[in-house]
Amino acid sequence: MEVRFYKIHETVLEALEVQDERPDILEVIGKWYYNFLVSPEDKLSLYIPNHNEESLNNIYNYLRLFSLTSRLLNKPVAVNFENTCLFNVFDYNKRNKKFISKSSTIDFIKKEGDFLIWSQNTVVGTNRFLPIFKKEQIEYSQWDETYSSFKLFKAISNQELINHPIIIDLKEDLCLSISTGDRIRAEEYVLFRTLKYHSDMSEEAVIEFEDELCKQDIKNLISIRYPYHKNIHGYLLEIGKKKFDLIFNSRFCYYALQNSDVVLLPKELDAVKSIPLASIVKFDIINTNHSFELFNLLDGFYNNWKEYDFNKFTTPFPKYWLLFVNPSIAKEDWFEMFKSDYPNVAEKPIINEIKKIIYLIHELDWGKLLIQEIKNPVLLLPDIKGARKKKLEKTLNSFKHYLTKLNNKVLFVENDDNYDYSDYSEVLLLDAFNIINLANIFQKNNVLKVLTPDFLYFHYQPWITYHLLDYQYNPLLSLQRQLLDSDFQVNKETYQKLRQDLIQSIKLEIGNYRKKYKSDRIEVESKIVSIESEDIVFNNEEEIELVKKPLKELENKKYLITTVENKDFEFEGSNQVLIKKNSLISNYVSQLIVGDCFVLQTEIGSSISKDLLVDKLSKIPDPIIDFQIQLSKIPNVYKTLKRLGIEYSDERYFKEKYVIEPEDYEIEKFILPKKKENWKIICEFLGITSSDMFQTWILHYGRRHINDIKRIYKRIYDLCLESNYISEIENPDLVNRVSGYIAENRIVFETEDEIINPTEVAKSILSAIINEIKFHEVKEIKTI
Repeated sequence: MEVRFYKIHETVLEALEVQDERPDILEVIGKWYYNFLVSPEDKLSLYIPNHNEESLNNIYNYLRLFSLTSRLLNKPVAVNFENTCLFNVFDYNKRNKKFISKSSTIDFIKKEGDFLIWSQNTVVGTNRFLPIFKKEQIEYSQWDETYSSFKLFKAISNQELINHPIIIDLKEDLCLSISTGDRIRAEEYVLFRTLKYHSDMSEEAVIEFEDELCKQDIKNLISIRYPYHKNIHGYLLEIGKKKFDLIFNSRFCYYALQNSDVVLLPKELDAVKSIPLASIVKFDIINTNHSFELFNLLDGFYNNWKEYDFNKFTTPFPKYWLLFVNPSIAKEDWFEMFKSDYPNVAEKPIINEIKKIIYLIHELDWGKLLIQEIKNPVLLLPDIKGARKKKLEKTLNSFKHYLTKLNNKVLFVENDDNYDYSDYSEVLLLDAFNIINLANIFQKNNVLKVLTPDFLYFHYQPWITYHLLDYQYNPLLSLQRQLLDSDFQVNKETYQKLRQDLIQSIKLEIGNYRKKYKSDRIEVESKIVSIESEDIVFNNEEEIELVKKPLKELENKKYLITTVENKDFEFEGSNQVLIKKNSLISNYVSQLIVGDCFVLQTEIGSSISKDLLVDKLSKIPDPIIDFQIQLSKIPNVYKTLKRLGIEYSDERYFKEKYVIEPEDYEIEKFILPKKKENWKIICEFLGITSSDMFQTWILHYGRRHINDIKRIYKRIYDLCLESNYISEIENPDLVNRVSGYIAENRIVFETEDEIINPTEVAKSILSAIINEIKFHEVKEIKTI
């Protein structure tokens, strides 16, 4: 079986002219497709945890040629040549769609022994591959498709895959291939019906197309989808006897596994797999020797928090917030920051408990234990994106600067969307609770170590390593894997052994920790604690996929939505609103639940909203207008900023420009550093958000072009509203369009000293637009 796969694989590589490059991804996908084709299964959805738009065309055409080759291989030796012909391929000019000899076919005359005699003095032996057609089917049609297929026919002959003539009936054994989006340009081949699906295709048009295909002999289906281009209508994905759906994700991630799903791990994208595909991730739990008082406060804190049923997106459990508490800011100020960052919690009784916890963690100073004993630490901090960013950015930057003060050799690594940290000998990861992130990191790196303080680890989620192992092995042990994956049994046995060892190890850790504090709840805490949905953090693309069209009965209902501001809205269940989750997504009214934060499309689409937003973005943000006064209140601020990397050699000049006492301040003295990196260091030090940082930079150095800036903001806002981009704010298509527009107007943004990065500016402006949208929080939902 494997020999046959490689023969087909080599043939298709030759036809695509990539046999020298030999991309691993083609072999990996090809093997899964081949195993599916020779199995009794009728449907396979293969999920690829990587997305490279440049390779999509090759992969799509590889699959289609693989399908065609497989179908040709199954055709019998031709014996009846009556009314058949050869395609006059060498005579065809594809550009003007004409034949030099004005004849599209070379017609069959007779068979003599081991030879076939054709018109135009053509003689071919019966011991070689020869694609033969029915003359009535090819004489006046399908010339381009047939011409393009001859690269494959030649490769089949060269590879000696088929050594006899076959008859290709253009109406039988067809394959439907479907793609969507502008990145894929499919070649036309014989025995295919090819559809470029558009999201604006109506349900009626889909049903009509489906009915037409049902009258044809569609044996196979190949569909390809990729991030932000996955909305092919479900009806079309059920056509054919063998349905293969290839789905590209930007990373390893899944939701609820279906029976037909195979979700690949990143390690499986290499042609030569490494076993085991996932191992136990060891966490270094920092023994902080914290107080009994902190132990007792945290022991019931998480359960108390859950009883309030806060919205996990707008009011998540403050595990990261508490992680960043440090002595560089007074404990009273930390408490005020918490109330500002968590306004929904500030009025609840639990706030008194939180105040004590903040004060005790502040006194504990766990960051000193983390950083001082490591000579040259390389740290990867939690990746705070989307809804979490505004809430956590100030606390994270405070923590960064405190660690730098303790150890000026510390290096902070930027979070990489490709999860590649191979440039470093060892990276210390401080995000212990983001399952998807951790799985992707450890699938691609061997040089990372997770560090977490004991007071968070044991009181929030001491079973995180178990759930991390489970999240990686679940796809390896799915029903479809059992049928198609030759490594299924090995993976199953490996998982069972790792799982058993890990459970015992975690129970021992929990027991030792709780014994230290003389707790009598050791057995209770040693039971497996289920994973929290907060620890499965989806990105914008993934959240969009979770949106499902509601049932008809829900669509047809009317709803009365009451908000916490006591505003009432009446909606049809099928109406769409924008909901704030980790990102902003579009969803149906019938899917709203209490606590959701939503906004109407009509609200953000109004000209009044646009003008108000543009006016706000065209002003210096309030937290920045007095940044020079804020710097004056910090002792030895120049030396501190120098240690953080600011590039000013003249202390007196720096203080004269940027350190101004309140009584000496005038708005005319407002000025920014000329180098953006210096401005970034100041903003991070003062807890100014990156969005405000970019907005101020653009306005200050573009103030001579303020009308142009307003025009650009309006155009970008309009772009966001087009094609519902406002709910796909991370969509590369949108980012590319905005960055292209920024590049066209770069004179507005650039200074003599700084060349802009259009993509960086584009992301900043898009983030600022989302941050300014005002939401309604659902208090009550009634059907009417």
